[in-house]
Amino acid sequence: MSTGCNVHEILRAIDSSQLVDKRPEIATPASWVPGEKVMILPTVKDEELTKLFPKGVDKVSMPSGKVYICTTTNYRMSSIIHQCMISY
Repeated sequence: MSTGCNVHEILRAIDSSQLVDKRPEIATPASWVPGEKVMILPTVKDEELTKLFPKGVDKVSMPSGKVYICTTTNYRMSSIIHQCMISY
């Protein structure tokens, strides 16, 4: 292959894709790695937050005073690929 590749980045992207496939109510930010905060999509209603994330969420206040960004580390990552990343 004449194009360089970063195996860690490929594994990170696969982990991200697997996680959001299993948990469609979240999104992973740029440069996210397993264990770091994920963003909760704004389509998730406040009433659903405690049911989906019983260990809590962080609500980020915006300059406008509105709270429409929520993050959490309360998710499960159980892929084999994630185990490989930890061993690197």
